[in-house]
Amino acid sequence: MKTRATMRAAVAAAVLLLAAAHSGAQEERSFEGETGIDTPPPASAAAPAVASGAEAWVRAAKGRMEFSVANIFESRDIWRGIDWFVDNDPAYLLGGDFKLDLTPSDDDRRRDIWEVGLHSMVAGAYALKSGHENVDRWKVMAVLENRFLKYIDLDVGYEHYGLPPFDDRRRDFEELLIRAGFNAIPLFGEVSLPGYGEPVTAIPLGVHYGAYCAFGSTSFTPTTDEYGFHGYPNNWWWHNIEFNLLLPFPDAVGQSTAGVLRLLKLDSAIWIIDRPSVLPGLPSGMQDAEFGMALPLILDAGGWLGLDRRAWGVFGGSKIIIEPFLRYAIDAKNLDRKTGTWSDKDEIWGGVALVYAF
Repeated sequence: MKTRATMRAAVAAAVLLLAAAHSGAQEERSFEGETGIDTPPPASAAAPAVASGAEAWVRAAKGRMEFSVANIFESRDIWRGIDWFVDNDPAYLLGGDFKLDLTPSDDDRRRDIWEVGLHSMVAGAYALKSGHENVDRWKVMAVLENRFLKYIDLDVGYEHYGLPPFDDRRRDFEELLIRAGFNAIPLFGEVSLPGYGEPVTAIPLGVHYGAYCAFGSTSFTPTTDEYGFHGYPNNWWWHNIEFNLLLPFPDAVGQSTAGVLRLLKLDSAIWIIDRPSVLPGLPSGMQDAEFGMALPLILDAGGWLGLDRRAWGVFGGSKIIIEPFLRYAIDAKNLDRKTGTWSDKDEIWGGVALVYAF
């Protein structure tokens, strides 16, 4: 998410100042709910002047689809306020995203009223030290994302989380989710800023609330398995509040860098659970408050390699994103494996996300 009281006061003041200024339009992320790292969506491939038959169909379909593959390396894995791997193990996250635009109309004015899309993902998280394979996890997700009047978001979906061994579903759980909020604050007019070619029409502050209704994949059994896991409660809820702020750089910055530095990303998140002992002995209530920043370097692979002119433009608009990040958590939950007790501990960690999007 020591002079802890002083640190918390400083962090709280900073968050209030950020929220009062501006914050980011919440684009989907390659590891939503896993890392809190937003991945900028790839630009759609521009179709050539002449395209016919199957090629025209492929290019039209590509205009409504987005794919990405993410590799994320982090010095530790804080998942929903829980230090997931013991001994502060570094972690590796691998995931693939697919987004399909289902909006009925291509008319811009109608899209300003309502946009809808399907976002699906398969992802896994793994400790980089041996001996903790029993807490590695993977997820499958499908979410229907709705956007109203350009700035209001309402998402509904399903997630499945699995813990090894994969043939024992007692350690798996399901979630039904609903997430709502706004991705930016519209202005009453256009504001021109020095160094920016396009006028500003909205403050890029996003605020979202998510509710996750979770339940075990099988009925609750109070017995302990070979991994020390005793089963889940009948059902429980996760609650999440997120603030996202995108600070775009002036146009000249992208032209003077090896890649394209487009923006600085700041975010904060709170995770709350409303039922104790979802994991053995885990208390209910707030699990942590997190704060993060990331600096994505976006490389235009499609433009460099001429991918739009190959394979009927399937790989047109491809981007390679290198995104270092730094995060701080207040009172993340840590488990003492010897005593089985949970404690609160502030955590600072970082890493880098490597994303190929097309």
